[in-house]
Amino acid sequence: HDHIEIMINSSGELLFFRQREGPWMPTLRLLHK
Repeated sequence: HDHIEIMINSSGELLFFRQREGPWMPTLRLLHK
């Protein structure tokens, strides 16, 4: 399995994720707002 890191805000919403040492990518939820 790929190593994935996630970043959430204080209300628990998923904001960004990245795989291994890749760039932080915004979640699709952010892009649709």
